[in-house]
Amino acid sequence: MRGYFKKYTFILYLVLAVLFFLVVFRIWSKYDVYTTSRQYRHGYQTIKNYEYERYEDPQAPAGIRQEFRFPVDKVTGTYRELVFFTKHQNVYVYVDDVQVYYICPAQGNKFGKTPGGVWNSIAFEEGEEGSEIRVVTYPVYKGMTAKKPTFYYGEKFEIVLHVLLQQLPALFICFICILLGILFIVYEFYHHNDVEKVEGNLSMLGSFAIIIALWKLTDSEIAYLLFPSRHAMYLVPSFLLHLGMVPFILFVKGLNIGVRSRKFWDICVCASMGIALITTLLQIFNILDLRETLWVVHLEIVALLALFFGMALYEIRHRGMTEKLRLHMIVLPICAVGVILDMAFYYTVNSNRSGFFAILGFAIYTVILGLDSIKAIKELISIGVQAKHFEQKAYHDQLTGLNNRMAYADYTNRDEFSPQRCIIAVFDLNNLKKCNDILGHEKGDIYIRECADIIKDTFQDIGQCYRMGGDEFCVLMEQVSLETCHKRMKQMEELVVQRNQRNPEIKMGIAYGYDMFDNRIDHNINDTSRRADKKMYDRKFKMKQEENNT
Repeated sequence: MRGYFKKYTFILYLVLAVLFFLVVFRIWSKYDVYTTSRQYRHGYQTIKNYEYERYEDPQAPAGIRQEFRFPVDKVTGTYRELVFFTKHQNVYVYVDDVQVYYICPAQGNKFGKTPGGVWNSIAFEEGEEGSEIRVVTYPVYKGMTAKKPTFYYGEKFEIVLHVLLQQLPALFICFICILLGILFIVYEFYHHNDVEKVEGNLSMLGSFAIIIALWKLTDSEIAYLLFPSRHAMYLVPSFLLHLGMVPFILFVKGLNIGVRSRKFWDICVCASMGIALITTLLQIFNILDLRETLWVVHLEIVALLALFFGMALYEIRHRGMTEKLRLHMIVLPICAVGVILDMAFYYTVNSNRSGFFAILGFAIYTVILGLDSIKAIKELISIGVQAKHFEQKAYHDQLTGLNNRMAYADYTNRDEFSPQRCIIAVFDLNNLKKCNDILGHEKGDIYIRECADIIKDTFQDIGQCYRMGGDEFCVLMEQVSLETCHKRMKQMEELVVQRNQRNPEIKMGIAYGYDMFDNRIDHNINDTSRRADKKMYDRKFKMKQEENNT
């Protein structure tokens, strides 16, 4: 049941991700805004002394109109530019009451009601200095009515460089998270055959780190500089925030904190994807923009952190403090503080720079938990290597390197083993006792190894070779004909003759017998083995007689 849930969860998550990006692509190609501006190609001080007025406007999208007034500063060279960033605001710019710039969604857009995040740029020529600039903004959402843009005046290149340097710490943390996320995914993929289960699921942590880093990158002012005309860009951070919840929940589930509540985490995964699907449909049908339902995601994040804390405290109370729990109780509060601080900034002050504390907290969480998971993987790999070493010793004969009697019994007793069309061949070495008595047991061991090599060289490509003990060997062949088996026996006899010619010190002899499973007389493969064993002893007797006659 759990396997089906994991399979269908992955399919639904993949469908949801595809749906998200189909919406983005659709808006990317169809969504447009009206924009007109006196633009020149060049174009730094921060304007702080301006007149500001706020009006109630029933016809405005959020019922609020904001106006900013300041004079045009000195224009040196050909021209200078007024540059400012707005998010979810319709913007109109006037110079001496003459409209020179505006940006707002075009009529007929089927998705959304916002121009998104926009870097507004207006160039001024010589002769316009001293003119009054009036910037009018209409916030699209009520939550944006307290946001005031920062106005820059000067060379466009210097302004961009200033913004880039301001956001460089956050961008650096994002790139670190992306690199770590890729490293974690590749590391687990590379070692997925070495361990059956990695506690915490390192690939989920890596996916979460990548998605959260991309969320912050696409929500930064730099992203809007790189994609100045892509007004669907504002949807991407919200999509990524939705998508990031699922790998985070699956990672927490894999930590086995609150094992009895694993089904509860499955419910959380379904609920998270359900919320993402509903908010996406609301965006598609132009009922509510993703920005208007962002509070639901924030509530989801807070609820998940609270649930995780609650389950961790429950585990500590009923099962005691473990090393992993102690680590999480130290690291997770850092994430919680970062998230709470950024939400406070988002809902109270200018939100353009929000997200830094959250991404910093998530980066610390990713680094510490990722390194701890890698340590756990290494320990599991070490245990696996030791287990394989012990299995090698338990299922293999130390003298010859062939599988032993235990390996034979384990294989033939498996439920999936079928004796149909199986041939069992048994072997016994002649003159081993004579070799031990005359030349010593060291030579006897060499004799056993040489016979084992001949049997292996002859049959290993069509069957499994076993040393059953002492001087007894067998080969189990599946889907092989009796004719093929007979030919291989002749090849083995030729190899024995060649060996005796090279080393006549002690004459080698391998007696053999073989037969195919017959369900009319055999209940299992052991009955077939007994019939092959009888044929082997008959041949051994004949070989002894031939040897005595010579």
